[in-house]
Amino acid sequence: MDGTPAPGATTLGTQPSGTATSTRAAAGSFIGGVVEWYDFFIYGTAAALVLNDVFFPDADPAAGTLLALATFGIAYLARPVGGIVFGHIGDRMGRRAALVATLMLMGVATFLIGVLPTHAAIGVWAPAILVVLRLAQGLAAGGELGGASALAVEHAPPGRRGFFGAFAMSGSSAGIALGSGVFALVLTLPEDQFLAWGWRVPFLLSALVVVVGFVIRRKVPEPEVFVDAVADPAAGPAATAPVQARLPLLGVLRTYARPALVAVVVYSAQVIAFYLVTVYSVSYARANLDVSVPALVVSAVTLTTLANIAMNLVWGALSDRVGRRPVLIGGAIVQAVFLFAFFAVLPSGNFLLILAAMLGTLSFGQAAIVGVVPAYFSEMFGTTVRVTGIGLGVGVASIVGGFTPLVAAAVAGAGGGWVLMSSIAAGVCVAACGAVLLLRETRDLDITRIGEDSRG
Repeated sequence: MDGTPAPGATTLGTQPSGTATSTRAAAGSFIGGVVEWYDFFIYGTAAALVLNDVFFPDADPAAGTLLALATFGIAYLARPVGGIVFGHIGDRMGRRAALVATLMLMGVATFLIGVLPTHAAIGVWAPAILVVLRLAQGLAAGGELGGASALAVEHAPPGRRGFFGAFAMSGSSAGIALGSGVFALVLTLPEDQFLAWGWRVPFLLSALVVVVGFVIRRKVPEPEVFVDAVADPAAGPAATAPVQARLPLLGVLRTYARPALVAVVVYSAQVIAFYLVTVYSVSYARANLDVSVPALVVSAVTLTTLANIAMNLVWGALSDRVGRRPVLIGGAIVQAVFLFAFFAVLPSGNFLLILAAMLGTLSFGQAAIVGVVPAYFSEMFGTTVRVTGIGLGVGVASIVGGFTPLVAAAVAGAGGGWVLMSSIAAGVCVAACGAVLLLRETRDLDITRIGEDSRG
């Protein structure tokens, strides 16, 4: 490849779509983000606060926390697999089929965690089943963003792919806010009640969100760009290599290797910082700071992610006007700077300072990356491999992010500090800026013709 998102990609065009259909597609992407990140966030919070006590009671507190965080990270090993499996479904059978499947799998796994007996009741079977359910969550999450991004972006009106694609990530912010808000409430329970049953409430409530999501997604039609690509064998990269239609993964590796690598690096930059701020910081504060600080962090996460419901859309819309690359690079730089500020003010226990630093890191840094990701990543890949390409890039990057809390805890246990982890995260942000510059600007590419000229 020559550094462009795809061989032969042309400019000035997008898939036409009616406003009502675009809105339904955006709503379908939004609700999927709510389910995915509500479920993932409540697990991360529970892993930092309580799962070591109820599922790993035989370990000492430090080892128990590491084991609980390891179960948090293990789901990310399944995410690339989920991206490939559900990407295959999305690229072969349709975006909607893949998205309904991921929604149901995530919802069922999360609900079962909420009713899972503890170690005291069934012994080692409890953590073993917990790992299986966590892997199921990872499979579902691995296929979610690729399908949701493709659905929203392919239905978007001309010149507004950034804005409509950002609804997938605004849904993620809404899910995190909902999850952290519910956890903030159950944390007000007496500790014995929280350990006995309070921590289960957020998991059980996920069933309500899944039902709403299922109803919305069933009403969203397949994008015309996908229907046309399937109906016309001469369209897209499948025309040059029919194997790409049978195995979208092979199509990504053969034709879109560089965009896939860029997707990995860009997504890694934001996901490392995100989990340092929202998950590791809770565990760090619980072990090293005043007992009130973890609750302050959870409350700050709630407010910040509420802000990001709007900020993701702001950054996505801005990328429609100035381009994807300037917003992505600016977000990576801001995120790196404010990450240091966040951990520097954390020991103060001052809620306003903690909130301000978190807003800088997540709302003006991380959100500027993830708000652009759905459109940017969708514009990298041809129609018949788009869901797989996004899912593979995000899934591989998510392995890095998923194990970030575990690695950070291990570094702290070995005598390292937050400065070292923040420096590593900043280094990945710099790498992301370089990766973005490897590809041309994608804002004006014709999404219906990406990869078309690779025939021959």
